[in-house]
Amino acid sequence: MDELRVWWEKKCHRCKEIKPARVHHCAVCDRCVFQMDHHCPWVNNCLGLDNLRYFLLFIFYLLLGAIYYAITVVSIWNHHIYLENRSDLSFLVILDFALAGVLVGFNGWNWFLALTGNTTIEFWTNMSMSAQEKKRAFDFSFNNATDNLFAVFGTIKLFRILSPSLRNPPFTGIEWSFVLKDEGYDQDGEKIENDVEMT
Repeated sequence: MDELRVWWEKKCHRCKEIKPARVHHCAVCDRCVFQMDHHCPWVNNCLGLDNLRYFLLFIFYLLLGAIYYAITVVSIWNHHIYLENRSDLSFLVILDFALAGVLVGFNGWNWFLALTGNTTIEFWTNMSMSAQEKKRAFDFSFNNATDNLFAVFGTIKLFRILSPSLRNPPFTGIEWSFVLKDEGYDQDGEKIENDVEMT
């Protein structure tokens, strides 16, 4: 961070601290979060660079658990235990299928963002930009899904992606600010136009 403070001037308007690229201030937590995706009320935390992979695995395994539970209950439809508790178990099956349906959509959205290298905030910001603004804005995603998954999980091996681990993320988050500078973008991620015409 000290190397960044020398030339980076952008500060958070809420906490008055230096605000590197891809950092957003969470109004709920009242702190800045690297690569913030959103504040999740279900886990009572912001999702960002350090914990997005755990959240993706959480909702993925929650979906698998909901599907497994539904299959388990449906498999005993003709069993006397189901027949004796028909109303309760039928309610649970309906609730479980509804939950699984919501989780399919939620997984699809969040894994789509991870594969494309975006956060929810960045995605909606890009959607609100005009075509001209998009041409001038810096794209923080990598060229392929494998690299974008590596940025989230720190590996490209499927078994390691699907297994929770305590390995550090491959980036600290500060790198994006240096990339902006090196690529000729300002601190807001817009291309710096040179007024000097080439002869």
